[in-house]
Amino acid sequence: MIYLMKGNFWLLGGRIFGIGTGMLLTLAFANLLDPTAFGTYKYVLALAGTIGALSLGGMGGAVGRAMAIGRQNVIPGIARINFLWSLPSAAIALAISVWYFWNGNMVLGGGLLLIAVTTPFMNNFGLSKSIFIGKGDFQTLFLMNLPRSALSIAALILALFLTKNVLVILIVYFVSNYIASWSGYRYALRKFDIKDDPTHVAETVTYGKHLSVMGTISQIIGNLDQLLLFQFVGPVALATYTFSLAPIRELRNFSDNINPLIFPKYATKTVEEMKQTAPLRMKQIFVVSVAVGLIYIAAAPYLFKIFFPQYIGAVLASQILALGLVFQPRNIVEIMFYAQGNVNLRYITTTVSQGARVLLWIVMIPLWGLMGAVWGILIADAIGALTLWWAYKQMR
Repeated sequence: MIYLMKGNFWLLGGRIFGIGTGMLLTLAFANLLDPTAFGTYKYVLALAGTIGALSLGGMGGAVGRAMAIGRQNVIPGIARINFLWSLPSAAIALAISVWYFWNGNMVLGGGLLLIAVTTPFMNNFGLSKSIFIGKGDFQTLFLMNLPRSALSIAALILALFLTKNVLVILIVYFVSNYIASWSGYRYALRKFDIKDDPTHVAETVTYGKHLSVMGTISQIIGNLDQLLLFQFVGPVALATYTFSLAPIRELRNFSDNINPLIFPKYATKTVEEMKQTAPLRMKQIFVVSVAVGLIYIAAAPYLFKIFFPQYIGAVLASQILALGLVFQPRNIVEIMFYAQGNVNLRYITTTVSQGARVLLWIVMIPLWGLMGAVWGILIADAIGALTLWWAYKQMR
């Protein structure tokens, strides 16, 4: 409990800071950029997430596990392999960029060009968070993220005040995140005196590839709703959907704080030992999530009226999405899978939950647009939670 309180203090502090700065950025986007431009901006970021998923995106989980069990010197070797596996994704982004430029769309062409240039580096530099989580050093992670996040968000807000050009805003986004990710990765290497040792690299990469297969599916599906909404309904619907979902993602992140706290502890325990504490953690997260969800549903109309009057039509969708907070205890089971490297059960649960999400969105978004995406999330979350509960019972 002392460990949880100390660790959660820094994670909660980081979350509060993130919500505060994120709220400023959200307010800036809501009031300084029209919905069509914002929808286009979000579409490019969704493309970045989808294309980036085609590389070894699961290496973060493998790095965190390596750090937790004292194998940090595998990281430079993993970084080199990760970079090479990112080059095909960059080539795909470059090819799509050329196609958009050829067809006269400078914004999307320029956005894809930025993705092509930054993807190989961002995938590597993004490992820094996993390094600190694996070591359980949440204080340093918090203190390191303060200036990085503040500078990136300040740059974006300044750009929004100075221009309404989506391409310029995208350049500021990618460049600022590149600098922040690079500085964090270099600091992590110095902080933990990480050397270049090829021992255990192959084993860690193998595990990372398994996570990447599952992560690729999850990441592509995680952006599928935005891609479908942009194509079938348009950028304004995507912008409205983004604002309906944004508060719920922040609320989920509060309960997600417990995940990095538990991970380093579970990585060294057996399934039996993990199951001694998991039920209590699930009950605690459930009670808190239900309370937070009910409060948000009651407050949502007033929050949108005050802060996002341009997106008042997103209130009902956001209230429906808040119902999904009751499924947050499933995160404990997912952490158990990652900590113990249980690939088989992870494959099963990912396939079922993400497969359901894809089918629901493909059918429901073309028919019902924004609300089709919303109900698709809620139903898929319920299916995913039931599948994870079954998998929890199978763990031995």
